[in-house]
Amino acid sequence: PPPPTWTDCAGGYVALTYDDGVSAGTTALVNKLKESNVKATFFDVGQNVVANPSLAALQATQGSVQNHSYTHSSMSGESTGTSPLTQAQITQELTQTQTAIFNATGTTPTQFRSPYGDDSPTLTTVEQSLGLLEVLWSVDTNDWQGLTAAQIAATALTAQPGGIVLMHDNKPATVAAIPLIVQGLQAKHQ
Repeated sequence: PPPPTWTDCAGGYVALTYDDGVSAGTTALVNKLKESNVKATFFDVGQNVVANPSLAALQATQGSVQNHSYTHSSMSGESTGTSPLTQAQITQELTQTQTAIFNATGTTPTQFRSPYGDDSPTLTTVEQSLGLLEVLWSVDTNDWQGLTAAQIAATALTAQPGGIVLMHDNKPATVAAIPLIVQGLQAKHQ
């Protein structure tokens, strides 16, 4: 199924996405997005949603909450040097997260972002069987590396119309970068 209309990046829009939530930083992130009058897509880890369902519900007020696996394990093992998950393990990772997000928000995710962006034919099979669209990114801000808000914003501003910007839920500098990103994108794409 198609994503909600506000995530349609046609016509010069850029999608802001946040991985690895929910976390202690979720409230600040959602509040800053609201202050900036923008929506985002949150790719949440299922076990975090189970531990903090009210934070996932808060995210849903400012965007779309989507699937980022239950434990943030590499599906293929490529990025972590671990064995690839089996089809049954991948199915469990995705279905548990689907349930956790539905229970917290009342909506079922339609999109999935694989941890680390690791992919495999087995993952594709499971995604398709669950009706999930795999969403990656066109700009990785690398905010997880301890960058400043200005550095994160500068990277995000390289996004072209139709771009998808990857950031993380739990980084204070990422929250501080939101107004810089929003103002910069608005000025760049008017």
